[in-house]
Amino acid sequence: MHEDPVRDAIAQQAAEWFVTNQDAAAASRSSREFMSWLRTSATHVEEYLCVAAVAQNLHAGSAGARRSIEEIVAEASGDRGPIATIGRAAPSPARRSWRRRAVPMTVGALCAGVLVAVIAGRLLPRTAAAPPLLLSTAHGERHSWTLSDGSGVELNSDSAVRVRFSGDERLVEIERGQVFFHVAKDASRQFRVAAAGTDVVAIGTQFDVRRRADAAVIAVVEGHVAVYAGAPRADAGDAVHGSRAVHVHGGEMISVTGAAAADPVQTADLTQIEAWRSGQIIFDQRPLAEVAAEFSQYSDVPIEILDASLGGVRISGAFAARDLESFVAFLGTIDEVRVKRTATRIAVARRSSSPPRHTVKN
Repeated sequence: MHEDPVRDAIAQQAAEWFVTNQDAAAASRSSREFMSWLRTSATHVEEYLCVAAVAQNLHAGSAGARRSIEEIVAEASGDRGPIATIGRAAPSPARRSWRRRAVPMTVGALCAGVLVAVIAGRLLPRTAAAPPLLLSTAHGERHSWTLSDGSGVELNSDSAVRVRFSGDERLVEIERGQVFFHVAKDASRQFRVAAAGTDVVAIGTQFDVRRRADAAVIAVVEGHVAVYAGAPRADAGDAVHGSRAVHVHGGEMISVTGAAAADPVQTADLTQIEAWRSGQIIFDQRPLAEVAAEFSQYSDVPIEILDASLGGVRISGAFAARDLESFVAFLGTIDEVRVKRTATRIAVARRSSSPPRHTVKN
């Protein structure tokens, strides 16, 4: 298999599609979804060609396909221009020699393994689900991935998810942190996000989910989602659809705790979502403790609020997420705040009472 887990997932789907396309009736029913999958990226075309070339080498059914590989690629290209592929192009019928096959033997062996596994999976009883795809970010790191269905996931600092796609559903379980989703439409499979006992079901939308210890905050940027609250399950594969769905639309948010929605649907502050995705921290009259915790997500030296009442002081500002020095300097300008730095922490103590409000732009 490939070393890239996302590409492994694409290879798996390519093999699934190849097997499906050998059945004329199934291929006809799913042709539109297949072409949509193929158009998602050049990597999808590449992996499909790899599987098809191996099948041709093994005389495993490409000759009987209703459409040639060349026709499929041409249709996938559409009016977007040529789709780039890595390695050699698929061979024409006039050139069947082993030396001129579409992929090297080592790559072909990998594709063959995937293809055989998919065929076996179709013919034999399933004894266990495929292992999930694990994606995570370290402290202070942000990263984005494109999943095999074309959906995008972007992880904030200290975040982790498990991705498990099946023929019936696309499931992402958030283990910790904050994740932004750009969901590719697929009418045949729902896209479900599980976090802290909450299910979020979306179709073709963009939304943000932040998991806390026993709660989830969902903010929708575009489209809409259905949110279900329920008791946490040991296996996220068991959908939590015990409660009535709450529909959250673009520009709205909801916080869910435990088995019930803690708050009604509210207006979302979408600037906060855009800020973390662009590497900024923007705050408008937010508590000092919240802002300090956000900066600590990106720094090796945590900010500690020594006086609990000081944590409620409202502050406003805009900083680069990694610009801790400027934020600490800003804290030092607040009359009631005293900042003391050591090698292991930044301590914020109260100097006086009567908190005034401060605004700063960087």
